[in-house]
Amino acid sequence: MRVLDSWPSTGHDLEFNELIPTHDKTEAAILDQLRPLLPASLDHLPLLQNQDEPSPVVDSLPPSSPPDLPAQCHAIFPDAPSLPPVSLPGPEDSSWSPPPLLPDNCRAILPDAPCLPPVSLPEPQGSCSSQSPEPELVSLEMAVVAQAVIAQTSETLNETPAPCLPSPVPPNQQLSVEIPVSTLITPRSLHDGFVPPFPVVKERIAVQALKEAHGAMDGEFVEFDLDRFSFYLDTKHYPLEMRSLQHIGMRKPTDRYYFDGVLSWKGHKYFVQKVEVAELPIGNYGVEHPSVDGEVWVRSVFNSRTEVYYRLRRPTVEYKRFYEPFVWAMDLAKHVVDYAGYLLQENRSLCLEVFKNSFSEWLESTHGGSAAFRKWRRQYPRIDFRVAVANNIDFIWKEVFGVHGEKKAGSMRLFREAMNVDIYESNKAVPELPKLLEGRPMKQDVEVAPTIVTPYINELFGHMVLGKVFHVVSSPDGGLRTPVSAREATPDVQIKMECNVPGRRRGTTQFLPLHVTDAIQVGDTISTPHDDESTNTKWKKEEGVTDSRWFGLVQKVHKAKDGARSFDVTWLYRPAETPCCLMRYPWPNELFLSDHCTCEEGKHARVKEHEVMAVHKANWFGSPETSGDDFFVRHTYIVEHRRWVSLQESHIRCSHGSEKLGYKSGDTVLVLLNLSDKYTEPCEIVKVFKQGKTIFVRLRRLLRRGEVDSVVKNAATNELVYTDKFVVMKPDRITGRCQVRVFEADSPIPSPYNRGGTGNLFYITHQLNGTRQKVVPLGNMPLTMRQGFDPRADNVRKLRGMDLFCGSGNLGRGLEDGGAIEMRWAADTWDKAIHTYMANAPDQDIVHPFYGSVDDLLRLALEGKFSDNVPRPGDVEVISAGSPCPGFSLLTIDKKDLKQTKNQSMVASFAAFIDFYRPKYAVLENVASIVQAHQNRSQDTLSQLFCAVIGLGYQAQLVNGDAWTYGAPQSRNRVFLLIATPDVRLPEAPAPSHSHYPGTKQRGIGKLCNGEAYVQRFLDISTPFKYTSSSEATADLPDIIDGMVDACVSHPEHRLTIGFTGTIRQQVAVIPIFPHGMNFVKTWNGGKGVMTVADRELFPSGEGAMRGRVASTAQGWSRLAPNLAFPTITTALDPRDARTANGLHWRESRPFTLAEARRAQGFSEEEVLLGRQSDKWKLVGNSVSRHMAVALGLKFREAWTGCLGDDGRGRRDGTMETGVEDAMEEQLRREEWEEMAGLVATNVEGVEINGYGNRLLSEETVKGGGAGGHVNKIQQVERVMVARMAEKASTAGSSEVAQSESDNAVQSLPSPCTSLEKSPGPANVRISGDDGH
Repeated sequence: MRVLDSWPSTGHDLEFNELIPTHDKTEAAILDQLRPLLPASLDHLPLLQNQDEPSPVVDSLPPSSPPDLPAQCHAIFPDAPSLPPVSLPGPEDSSWSPPPLLPDNCRAILPDAPCLPPVSLPEPQGSCSSQSPEPELVSLEMAVVAQAVIAQTSETLNETPAPCLPSPVPPNQQLSVEIPVSTLITPRSLHDGFVPPFPVVKERIAVQALKEAHGAMDGEFVEFDLDRFSFYLDTKHYPLEMRSLQHIGMRKPTDRYYFDGVLSWKGHKYFVQKVEVAELPIGNYGVEHPSVDGEVWVRSVFNSRTEVYYRLRRPTVEYKRFYEPFVWAMDLAKHVVDYAGYLLQENRSLCLEVFKNSFSEWLESTHGGSAAFRKWRRQYPRIDFRVAVANNIDFIWKEVFGVHGEKKAGSMRLFREAMNVDIYESNKAVPELPKLLEGRPMKQDVEVAPTIVTPYINELFGHMVLGKVFHVVSSPDGGLRTPVSAREATPDVQIKMECNVPGRRRGTTQFLPLHVTDAIQVGDTISTPHDDESTNTKWKKEEGVTDSRWFGLVQKVHKAKDGARSFDVTWLYRPAETPCCLMRYPWPNELFLSDHCTCEEGKHARVKEHEVMAVHKANWFGSPETSGDDFFVRHTYIVEHRRWVSLQESHIRCSHGSEKLGYKSGDTVLVLLNLSDKYTEPCEIVKVFKQGKTIFVRLRRLLRRGEVDSVVKNAATNELVYTDKFVVMKPDRITGRCQVRVFEADSPIPSPYNRGGTGNLFYITHQLNGTRQKVVPLGNMPLTMRQGFDPRADNVRKLRGMDLFCGSGNLGRGLEDGGAIEMRWAADTWDKAIHTYMANAPDQDIVHPFYGSVDDLLRLALEGKFSDNVPRPGDVEVISAGSPCPGFSLLTIDKKDLKQTKNQSMVASFAAFIDFYRPKYAVLENVASIVQAHQNRSQDTLSQLFCAVIGLGYQAQLVNGDAWTYGAPQSRNRVFLLIATPDVRLPEAPAPSHSHYPGTKQRGIGKLCNGEAYVQRFLDISTPFKYTSSSEATADLPDIIDGMVDACVSHPEHRLTIGFTGTIRQQVAVIPIFPHGMNFVKTWNGGKGVMTVADRELFPSGEGAMRGRVASTAQGWSRLAPNLAFPTITTALDPRDARTANGLHWRESRPFTLAEARRAQGFSEEEVLLGRQSDKWKLVGNSVSRHMAVALGLKFREAWTGCLGDDGRGRRDGTMETGVEDAMEEQLRREEWEEMAGLVATNVEGVEINGYGNRLLSEETVKGGGAGGHVNKIQQVERVMVARMAEKASTAGSSEVAQSESDNAVQSLPSPCTSLEKSPGPANVRISGDDGH
């Protein structure tokens, strides 16, 4: 209901949905529509028996009221808007009593009536007659009913009661209220007490009588009108429930449809009930007709052998919400049928791809001038019709089949893609291996196919439980893919001592003699005992580790006054001291140089000379083939980030104290403008300068359009406005980088810039006019700002990717959105997944799907049987995989059965693909519980995977991915393993762009041997965006009430995917909307809650198989709070589930829809899902969060190309505009002159300035030589500048200049756009050489 005028004092408008047109209804009809909405307290109101016996009404407006009806009780019919409204009596009128028309027990509602505004039923939008109808008054009964409906609705919304209005209400204070749409599920004609408008007869009798009145002969075509109809299904689980007509003939053969309604011909009318439907003919096919335009009939089973049809006229009020989506779907099917005919004439195929653009263009050229078509088209404003077609494919098939015939319809690719889902056939090229069988007492036996692995992977994983499902296949060409076992793999590192000089002993530990330690110098590698518990160390000795030494690279030698020596060292880590933990590592003589040193930990952390056990010979930059040395080092382990990177020379020397500012002019960054600010703001760095010894940055403010533009509504949260507002800050207020791209004001925003700030991406289309402070389209392109990459004109060479366990493609598509990866191969065992993946492929011609197991794919590759969908080694540069998670998920109760062992073994399969294909990059996604803590350490699959990929020489890092911190409106937490070959840069973990939602807890995942977590979730993060709540993400989706109408025109997948039976509906209706977040347990509360004993009977008892659903800790029947994110979308939705929880909408009495699940997972609106509705939900639940995948894709681009910015500035194709480079040089030169001449004001930190800042001298004064003495200063500046230019020329090619040696503007590290050797960290400063790239 929409209140046409503001409801007094409620603070907001009530929301309802639909006008009930009254111009063609009697009062009785209106009351019948209202009656189902009334509270039980109004059941006593007298019922109107039929139209011939209306309630007493006043026929005209008399000078004074009749004795039995006070004047205040007159109400207006909407056709007489000029008459005064009803004003119910005020409380001060104690002498008034209800008229005889109402029973005495109606008094209970009347005292509240003065608190409600007067009723003025709305005027209809149009009239069937050109003449104005006569004014008609409404009875007091109807006025009371309408008031009661309003009061009941207000109470339902849990609003505070409106204060009493003055009584009587002046006539000029009318309030028009729209009556809410009927929410009946069963036709009103089937309710007890229904009084039919015309005689009820059998269909046979009605048809006979109508044929006689018509004069039709037997066998002659004849049609009668079917008016006031409702169609419904009548089955065991869905008894007498109304359904949309497009499902007739499309469901199970046992699903029989019926209708009730008025059959008529001219003045002869009969009411029929439960008439079984046989078929639903539709007319007006052909391009000459822009619409079906009411040319639809129904044929009953009774008439299936005759030519008697019923033309559909008007539905009942309660059936209207079911019928209107069908009317739109009819026209869609008609246009598809016509378009198919057009394509047949053109000898072209009807396929899903043509509905992307071509279908819409054909519609516009064919019917663009038709008003009926325009009305239909406005209901679905998108160009891409694929989602609409896929969600009505059964109905469309029926119509195409009926018009074009079976042969032509069967030849159309569309129905094989979207209905049969059989375009891509399962791969049969691999002979099946014997299945593995597990017998289970009292349960069904489990049978699984073996997991194909390489010898190397089998050697590392084979000792684990999942090794029992392995089948080893060797590559015929040997080489890198031969077994790695020259030395026996062991979980411990045993290192030889180089020095054999007899040493000192304490207990069982032997130390070097002092005369040997005197020779230790910087660069030597030494070992020392592991700290024991007496030192309060957090490191714990792991069970099974026999070598208790720590190893260090000497960085500095200290000598005390007494001659005692001590050493600052950078620690070398053994595999067991990293996320490899105790799992089998292939190289017992490999150590990892870390970034953890004793330099900043104080004297107590140094290694004392009497603690040195040995000096070791190390082969730096060595390999497993190294011989003759104690150990080799090829990786640097970044301790805090659990990150392995390739060893660089710069890593060997400690870099503490050499921090550099990682930004320069033109960079766009995120800044915490005030320490009390909740969110960071994007700015452009205009200049980095020094005043004295203090460094400052001058920043251009880039304001949020939604905050400064009062004209535009619903501006994207990441849309900025370019300004000439500046602020000066210290660099420590910069929290990280962001990317800003300029687009034309009227152009669509491409992905990934259209994803609400995911990846810290922003865009600009407008600027703030400096004089009028008005937001206008951006004129000239900003010259100095280094823009983010343009996805529309990207000239980066794409990495060729393979998407394993591809599902619907959310992971692969998200990586592609980053702009550096192009998926060429995809594999999945599920037909719905592989067809959905291909349907959304940007270019289907270059993607080669493998419909089959990844085991079959790898086996074919290992056996050298290459083809289009089985690539060769060297072809694949990126492998992405979201391996099955049930083997690790907390929702899986029994993880030890053979099926879950098979699921777990898919991690080893991923490792085998890495071993065979050796891609440049790879990423694996899985649930966070794949990371183990201390329990069952010998079966740690993730740690064993680390051992495998690090052992192959890859760089690697584990990343915690909280989807909501990257813009997803979903509380989905996953971990991602990123790997890269030694010769490329390993992608960094993406920085969060959105805040945590309320109630998020700090969390560590897994445990290392030092007690620390593998990865951490930190709550104190500064982000530019607030988290996206579920209500914000779905604000534009229409209200579908109870979800029973399984069709939504504007959003075709805004529908339920589960059977919403009457029992579940009753249970859901019991759960209160307020307070938010209620569920069964809270509502019942052990009998002390708001749930009645009678309502409790609707739910399972506390005994039997379903008792867990109502246990005190159960989360079943939970309504989601609208200010929170969606729960993790799983593969099946059941609002009763005790564990998954939050399956119910916060306001509407229904479970979540498919469209809402799509929003939670970040699917694009135009992406299509194929299969049944339950299949589509499973596709969505199996997917990786698109927001997280996009953030990762951007980091892969940054790693591959060196930056996320354009190759150049100015032009969107990455090249320089003519003259732009000169202008940039001129501006930079001008800034240097100003700085050297002291023309830049001493700006107070945080104070905004305009233009180039407040200057001590104007340009005119300097140029003119005024203000004595300044000409000499300019000459001095010229000399300094000449000297500086000569210095720059002599040091050309130098990558960095220490800020302490610069007496002018501080020079930053080179931009990552120009060098792969340096990259800024997540904060505003970085340690030089932290990862060597």
